[in-house]
Amino acid sequence: MLVPAALPVTASLVPGRSGWQLGLLCLFKTLVVGFWANLLDFSLLAACVRLLHIEAMPSRAIALLISGVITFIGSRSFVFRSQGSVPKQATRFILAEVAAFPLNLLSFRLCALFAPLAAPELVSFVANGLVFVAFSYPVRRLIVFGGSVG
Repeated sequence: MLVPAALPVTASLVPGRSGWQLGLLCLFKTLVVGFWANLLDFSLLAACVRLLHIEAMPSRAIALLISGVITFIGSRSFVFRSQGSVPKQATRFILAEVAAFPLNLLSFRLCALFAPLAAPELVSFVANGLVFVAFSYPVRRLIVFGGSVG
């Protein structure tokens, strides 16, 4: 069965939806992709450590790499429905993730200072969420995938 290629969703293609509604839809889709990528990330980490008996750091690297690829593919095809150059977008995505890494560490440090009794996992979740909202999502939307909204 042939499935038609996804077209970018724009305000002109979706009557009655304003720019902010399309932006909200895009953010929601990003959260869906992120949820599945995180679920895969945790599952792969657990499988590598518990079932394959791979040490924690290599297991973490494997899980991050694969979940990052899934995040890129999901963002490109489902969230932003981008038709741009894959190599250029992949390069921008990798650079954005490299830039987000120290921001996540700084955010974690600051959140931990304000919530010293909180579990590190919870602090990490909040810190990552702050970086996602303030940096990762806008960069993906405006730079990595060129401003298209899907």
